[in-house]
This record gives sequence, structure tokens and C-alpha cells, in this order.
Amino acid sequence: MLTEPLQFNSLFMTLPTGQRLHLRQILRTEGKGPVIWLLHGAIENGKIFYSESGKGLACFLARAGYQVYVCDLGGRGQSTPPISRKTRYSQTETILNELPAIQTYLQARHPQHPVFWLAHSWGGVLFFAHLARLGKVPSHLAGVVCLGTKRQVKVKNRDRLIQIEGVWKRFAYLLTAIYGYLPARQWKFGSDSESRSSHHQSVCWVKPGPWRDPEDDFDYETALQKLDLPPALFLTGVADSCLGHAQDVQTFMAELHHPGAEFKLIGKAMGFLHDYDHINLLTHPDAPKDHFIPILNWLEQQEKRWQQQHSGAVVY
Repeated sequence: MLTEPLQFNSLFMTLPTGQRLHLRQILRTEGKGPVIWLLHGAIENGKIFYSESGKGLACFLARAGYQVYVCDLGGRGQSTPPISRKTRYSQTETILNELPAIQTYLQARHPQHPVFWLAHSWGGVLFFAHLARLGKVPSHLAGVVCLGTKRQVKVKNRDRLIQIEGVWKRFAYLLTAIYGYLPARQWKFGSDSESRSSHHQSVCWVKPGPWRDPEDDFDYETALQKLDLPPALFLTGVADSCLGHAQDVQTFMAELHHPGAEFKLIGKAMGFLHDYDHINLLTHPDAPKDHFIPILNWLEQQEKRWQQQHSGAVVY
């Protein structure tokens, strides 16, 4: 399976705002299985999930028969225009405009298929915020997988002081004051840029406190309590010291009020090959023969569950 050739296609969506969003479609020649929508986190783009040489979680899932779509959020990756000091793009815009547009696009493209959402880091927060704004769970949504996803950072250690208090809450604000946006890739603490507004809004949410929107005060936690949330799996690495620390991941799970959500800590003590951190949880060369396998098993279980609930909805 690991050497099977894949198709890589670039799809583009133009929003009413003029933004052009990039989706990287990855699938086997005969791929007709469930759809997986992958969403990156802050100061990232979709390449966290794949390489053109066929490595990464997106390629692993495509080889397993899934129809994979990797998103580049506004201005990141191949989405245009690129983030600059002229960008007025915000996190709220992502939640209200971009994510609904992508969801509608995928649903129209695959109306009979179950869909999974899979996110890294801040992408998981955006996914659940999107659900809260929808006010309902789409019938085609079979499950959500989050890797290293937290909202608040409450853990107290040296790395938190450096990475969150020092870099994210202080140095990053200095950079946005100078450049008008956050050039994280240029300064080598991220793989892509972040707009000034989206950086500020994420800082507001990282601080312990109510989960409300900085623009219109929408209460995400209360909205999510009213929903029957889909099956969810949360994973994080033992060596993730502050960007997706196990304590903060579980705090986010509690905030969702989702008693059926599952949690897996990935490390040697749990029988895995390595103690993974925030990034190599996705990028380590051993991941496909290690913790990617239980992710695949979980997806297959949820697919069967969805098929039982929607008997006759789709034929592969």
C-alpha cells in the first residue's frame, strides 16, 4: 500500500470576497471511498499533511481508499492572495465564510458519501467553531479526528513560557506591528504566514477564559452544548510540551461537552515506537506503521457505524 501511485489534483474555489482557496485532492486511481477533509492549524498550510513524493497522513489515507481533500486556508499555501500587510482577513472570516464554502463544495461533489473531518492543532478548534455556527451536525459527517488540538493553554512549564508567552503573545505582536502581518515562516517558527487579525484572535482564545468570538461575542461553548456532536477522536504526542499538551487537549474535550469523544496519548509507554511531539506526530517517517494505523482503524469503525445509520445511502 505504501508504494501505490497516487493522483494529485489542485482544485480552486473563488469566494465572494475574491479569495481563491486551494484544495489538494489526493486519491488512488480507483478511490471511491469516504471523503476526508484535512485542515491545518495556525502558521501552517496543507503541506503538513502530505508531500508530492507521497509521504504524510493524507497520502496514507488516500492509499487506504479514502478520497482526500487538503485545504489551504486563505492566503496560505496555494490560496491567494497571499497574506500581506494589506490583508484584513480574520479567524472569524474563516469560520463564517471559508469553512462553510468548503463544506458545501465537498457535499455537492460527494452527496452520497460519508465525510470525515481531520485537523491538526488549531484546525480542530476551527472545525468545532464551524459546527457551533452551523447550529447542526451535517448528516454526512461521520466523525472528526484532531491531532494536537487545544484551545486554551493552561499547562505550566518552560516551553510554554518560551513558545506561548514569549513568542506567540509577545514577539509575534512585535512582528505584526513591523510587517503588518505575522511572517512566521520567514522567522522560522512556522511554515506559513498569519494575518494580523487572525493572530490576535487566536491569542484571545489561547488565554484561559470563555470561548467567545472576538468580533461578535458569539458563545461557541454554549452553542456546541445544544448539538449531538459526531464521533470524535483526539490524539496528541507525549513529547508535545505546550502546543498540544495532553492536559490542554483534554481541557478542550471537556469544553465540547462530548462524553463520547475518545482520547489517545501517543508515546513509547503506550506501546508506540516514539514519544512524538506537535509536528512529528504527523511528519515522522515511522508514523504510517505506528499511530496512523489506529487512526485508520477508528475511521473504518465510524464508517461502518455511519453506513448502518444510513442504510442504502451509498454504494461503493
